[in-house]
Amino acid sequence: MRHKSLKFTVLAGAVAMTAMLAACSSSSTPAETSAPAESSAAGGTIDVGSGKITPKNIDKIAYMVQAGKTFSYTSAQALGAADAAKELGVTVDVYYSNLDPAAELSNFNQIFTTDKYGGLLIQSVNQQLCKTIGDGAVSNSMLVYVVGNPLCDQATAVGEALWSPGTIGYMGGQNGVDGISGLLNDAAKVLTGPQNVMLAMGIKGHPSTVAWEAAFAEFQKTHSDWTLANETFTDFTTPGAFKAVQDSLQGNPGVTAIFSLYVDVTAGVVKAVEAQSLGGSVKVFENGGGSKVSVELLTSGKEAGSLPVYPYSLGYEGVKVMVAALKGTQPPKFTPFDGNPDGATQGTITKDTVAAFKPQW
Repeated sequence: MRHKSLKFTVLAGAVAMTAMLAACSSSSTPAETSAPAESSAAGGTIDVGSGKITPKNIDKIAYMVQAGKTFSYTSAQALGAADAAKELGVTVDVYYSNLDPAAELSNFNQIFTTDKYGGLLIQSVNQQLCKTIGDGAVSNSMLVYVVGNPLCDQATAVGEALWSPGTIGYMGGQNGVDGISGLLNDAAKVLTGPQNVMLAMGIKGHPSTVAWEAAFAEFQKTHSDWTLANETFTDFTTPGAFKAVQDSLQGNPGVTAIFSLYVDVTAGVVKAVEAQSLGGSVKVFENGGGSKVSVELLTSGKEAGSLPVYPYSLGYEGVKVMVAALKGTQPPKFTPFDGNPDGATQGTITKDTVAAFKPQW
């Protein structure tokens, strides 16, 4: 796909996806890039903790997104990056990792073995690139900015502890312990008395799943009457979540609340709750929400609360931070609320507040 006016290119991962993911995303050889201008001269020097980097060029950026094109969250990131690229006059090539570690590794190797890029933004699938980026960014003269999920074993961390040496910073927070803890505390104001909770998670070991496990365990220390009935793992899709949650509900009667980590999972949760005729007794909450689907579920009363994520902001603000860094501006180690300036005042959306909310995706 070619977009000369945006100077923005979409490249797919070169490795074939697993059978589970084949139905919801795709992989192909890289698309032709937009006609590039001559590479700019090296930018300023940035301290990444493990050394200092002076990038080789400042107008070409790679962006490794976690999932595939059919995920609306990922598409919103790509759109934000495209808009920032157009505004700032740089080229951003997006590589889709399709929730597949092999595709992610292939994309990374393709990016790091060329002198084409001065910067890389990445929302990683897992922790496999932690040491490679930590050790290799300086020697490759490439600035790396982590967004959305932490790069290393930091899923339970908060604030600046989410930054990884070798990178210029971390932008996120909504999918992390801080955001999840806020959602749980908001839910506790609505749900009175003892609760029997199901966690509808993503892939086991995924950073967002690990963050949920840590946040809920900490929450229970001050809410001892909240018990964990079951933790259900899914493939992040609505059909997968529907089947997994329906099976879990049948095996765990008495669930009073279900917490989902992503809106596609939430949609499957709602269908499972309805299929079991539990709509009046089971309350559904999510983080990884704030989408148009979330708005529909909240408005209809099928969902009780949604903590939004801001994928467009991750793409748009992430590229802006990277371009500034490529020109020599040292970024903060941590940027909260997915980079959305309005995120600090938003909080959990409910049926009473959803009318005033504007989704990014």
